[in-house]
Amino acid sequence: MGCTIKQWLETFFTRGFEPWFIECGERGKLTPGFPQVIFRSVFLLLVLSVVTLAISVFFTVGNGYHRLLGKQSNTFLSQFTGLEAVSDERYVVPIPSLAGFGFYFVCVPLQKHLRILFYGRFSKDEQRQQSIEDQLQYCKEFLSEMGVDVSSLDEQCDRGISGEIHSRPGIDQVRQGIWKRNWDLIISEDSSRLFRGISPCMDLVGAAVDNDIRVICINDRVDTANDDWQQRLEEAQRHHGQDNYYTRFRIKRALNGLWDMGAAIGPIRAGYERYQKNPEQHKAPKFDRVDPDWAGMIRDAFQMVADGRPLDLIANYLTEQGLPKGSNAQKEEWTEGNVRSMVRCSLYRGEEIFRKTISRKQHTTGRSKQIRNPDPGNIQTRAMPHLRIIEDWLWYKANEVIDQRGARSSYPQGIDHPLYGISRDSRSPLSRLFICGICGSKMHMDGRREGGFRCSAASKNRCWNSATALRDFVYR
Repeated sequence: MGCTIKQWLETFFTRGFEPWFIECGERGKLTPGFPQVIFRSVFLLLVLSVVTLAISVFFTVGNGYHRLLGKQSNTFLSQFTGLEAVSDERYVVPIPSLAGFGFYFVCVPLQKHLRILFYGRFSKDEQRQQSIEDQLQYCKEFLSEMGVDVSSLDEQCDRGISGEIHSRPGIDQVRQGIWKRNWDLIISEDSSRLFRGISPCMDLVGAAVDNDIRVICINDRVDTANDDWQQRLEEAQRHHGQDNYYTRFRIKRALNGLWDMGAAIGPIRAGYERYQKNPEQHKAPKFDRVDPDWAGMIRDAFQMVADGRPLDLIANYLTEQGLPKGSNAQKEEWTEGNVRSMVRCSLYRGEEIFRKTISRKQHTTGRSKQIRNPDPGNIQTRAMPHLRIIEDWLWYKANEVIDQRGARSSYPQGIDHPLYGISRDSRSPLSRLFICGICGSKMHMDGRREGGFRCSAASKNRCWNSATALRDFVYR
């Protein structure tokens, strides 16, 4: 027990190697001493490996605590090793209330007084307006725990708009503010509030970094002050995009279930009303039925088309009578296109068609465009006799008149029109180039003759600025 390491090593190698050399020289073959040497050599290597690993782990863990707990760990290491402690520029005061949530990703301290922008968004109008307030409160609590003054905080929000759309009123204001360097910090609940797509989100956050603006997405643990922010942001966006991908399958499955049970799908058509069989269950499927107050006017409109009356006169007639348009209509006034769409709809003769057109995402804008279903076998049809308003002969007669008008025109009509899918108020070269001075939404062309540019949010009751800048005045 009192031997030194030198004596132990001499004994180890003497006893292990001497018998082998003797036997090997005399007989030319290995003896039982050889396995004993191998065993002792392996054991010695294992001991040395464990000691080396322990030393490496000790300094690695110490360095990790040094990053998280700042000067405390650095002082501890200096006391143990005898080396002088070095000041740490990345020193962060520990946050006990946030430690349980893993929010130690914020390694660079935040100053108390900053120009801060909060951005929030929710996708659908059906979602609670309180969602924005919840996101704002969540970000304020996070900043308060970091010792940041949140008494003055700029806010930008988008309500009822998908994160896949690249151009939105709120996010456009954020983009302009970044180039003007209006803030020191942009904070959001997670990166999906900014965008749902790797490319647009990376472009926006990258522009902020280029303009010395820090971006923090709390739930995604993204902080552009850290070197790994690009990797974290890309991984988070890939996760959010995967959620959207699987959500489409769930929506498709739900629509198939509604179709099979005869429930209502899509926006309600003019002349019908939507109801629930069990009013107590607010989330139960809804069904359509004929509205007796407007069924007669629908028949009159079909008859007028069959008689060859101009579509614009029929549209004016329906507007004067106050016939409600579909639930997705943005304006109450009827147009020629609205009349043509109503006549083409087979639901009025008791037959409903599903998936005649499908949505295709436009990657340059993030919006969806309706196109013809390339797979005719995927188009579904169901008989809905209780929704019949027009007799077959009148429906086919009205459609024949519209077909004849289209045949006489050399210009493509309907879905073959080059501007199909582009709203009429967005067809002007200057549409969406002007910004509303009140809410920041883009302005579009309103009116054909004496019209002008108007706030796009005003028609959706999201902005009180309903004034119209006349076309002639703008063009000057």
